[in-house]
Amino acid sequence: AGLPIGEAHLSAELCPAIVTASKDGTARIWNAETGVCEQLLEGHGGPVYFACFGPNCMSVATASDDKTAKLWRVDDGRVRFTLKGHTDAVYSAGFSEDGKWLVTSSEDKTGRVWIVKTGDCRCTLKGHDGPVLSASFTPDCLKVTTTSRDGT
Repeated sequence: AGLPIGEAHLSAELCPAIVTASKDGTARIWNAETGVCEQLLEGHGGPVYFACFGPNCMSVATASDDKTAKLWRVDDGRVRFTLKGHTDAVYSAGFSEDGKWLVTSSEDKTGRVWIVKTGDCRCTLKGHDGPVLSASFTPDCLKVTTTSRDGT
């Protein structure tokens, strides 16, 4: 009962693009109108479980089996930061609505909040007894919600 590999995130309000994650260790940015791949995001050392656009559509976050998340520049496909700190697979990543924060979830039973501008970990969210499958910010950017395989 693992996570699906290759989820897609559509950001049609800000740009006509789709970002996809793949078990081949890459993510891709596709032009939603033409279906053409515009950027190949390479650099993870394992399957990429999740990819999403930042709120301004200028960056992408990816989450991988290699125990890292990455922040990417959309314009040239380069890695801005590799977010290290989880001790097991990273399942999801999500930006705050203001784009200042990123939250990740992991098999290591934690979530982590990262500062997008620097790539530094602001805090580690502990308390689950099972892998954290997803995490997201509330609309006011003040709280994080998580879901876990422990049923909470």
